[in-house]
Amino acid sequence: MDRELRFREYLPRLIDLDRTKLEMFLKSQGLEYEDDIIYACGYADDQDHLLACACCSYNTLKCFAIDSELRGSNLSGQMISNLISNRIQEGVSHLFVFTKPENVALFESSGFYIIAETNNVVMLENKAAGIEQYIRSLRVNTWDSDTIGAIVMNCNPFTLGHRYLIEYASKLCEKLYIFVVEENQSAFSYDVRLTLVKQGVSDLDNVTVYPSGPYIISSSTFPTYFLKKDIDVTLTQAELDIAIFAQRIAPALNIKLRFVGEEPKCHTTQKYNNAMKRILPEYGVEIVEIPRKETECGNVISASTVRARLSAEGVGEWLHDFVPRTTYEFLCNPEGKTIIEKLKQPI
Repeated sequence: MDRELRFREYLPRLIDLDRTKLEMFLKSQGLEYEDDIIYACGYADDQDHLLACACCSYNTLKCFAIDSELRGSNLSGQMISNLISNRIQEGVSHLFVFTKPENVALFESSGFYIIAETNNVVMLENKAAGIEQYIRSLRVNTWDSDTIGAIVMNCNPFTLGHRYLIEYASKLCEKLYIFVVEENQSAFSYDVRLTLVKQGVSDLDNVTVYPSGPYIISSSTFPTYFLKKDIDVTLTQAELDIAIFAQRIAPALNIKLRFVGEEPKCHTTQKYNNAMKRILPEYGVEIVEIPRKETECGNVISASTVRARLSAEGVGEWLHDFVPRTTYEFLCNPEGKTIIEKLKQPI
């Protein structure tokens, strides 16, 4: 059936009707709307009924859908081009796509390149050598050793628990890399977290702290709209994150050991750790699980506990049992106090 199609743009965070139209169309295609969408484009008929759409968050293209009558047309390519143009106009040039393996060719034809893949999902970027450039930025010094290790940490904020894990791992390695999650989805900004980690391990000569770049995937940015409802989203995200590390980062830096802290009470972290135990040995990387550090009173030291007590009590003597001097001093300065005040505000 021939229809006159009209190009449309949508701003769902500013215009409620735009969000409603996108939600209804995606639902009609068996897909879920995602709350972080900031811009979308699509094609509608002369009655303004949406027939195709493509959306994006800050740097991720997502939520592609086309009515069955229009599939096989080049609408997908046109919408991808429009999203790329929009993001570039907003100053965002490095873009990512997460998609099912059967859709890879569509995005490759639009200038995207595979970073890593699993059975259920593929991650692509629009820079031909994006991840290679990131890895080259890390390889200031190359090490030829079987005892090079890595830890991926958020450190929100950096605690004595983090310090214990790093110090323990550093004694088992000739070289230890710490990757601090770069994404700003935490109470403590990335810049603050990176600085606190560097200050907190400055006395450990064989430890180097690196930004994670955009290649450590968090649950907050991993799109799930295209996954079947019977697929475990947490496990799928974990497997892709581990695949990027195992397939690209670990071999480039000769990493043979990956250290993690035990998380007996967190089902999500347990699932992630179990996935690492299953996948990483296939790539020659051993997973080492380290018991959590506790205070003298037997309380587990965790960043979430620190945030909760800062919110409830503010800075006090109790804090010395949970964070190193460098973190304590930061929390006492004006920037730290501002963060504490934000923690006290109701969500």
